Amino acid sequence: MEKDILYVKTLGGFTVIWNGVRLTPKLGSMNSQFRSLMQVLLHSGTHGIGREQLEEILFEGRELSDPHHALQVVIYNSKKKLRRLGLPEADCIEYRQKTFFWTEKV
Repeated sequence: MEKDILYVKTLGGFTVIWNGVRLTPKLGSMNSQFRSLMQVLLHSGTHGIGREQLEEILFEGRELSDPHHALQVVIYNSKKKLRRLGLPEADCIEYRQKTFFWTEKV
């Protein structure tokens, strides 16, 4: 079996498989922000997604006093969750030039 392969099903449900192990049940009460973040990052590919657009998607019109900080919290918690699930120590979510990307390393 191939090593270090991430499979993600985003249509008709949300499933994450890392190296042949289905991680979705381990995600437990996977919040919608984590799921939306994963879907957006993986679908945005090499183009990435801008900070403001990502905030709009994740917080959908909610009144937040500091949306930039709220986004940082979601990103930080998502990175921790991905590491706990066994993904590599590589920074899975990258931020360059005001744009977020899913790393090419995974």
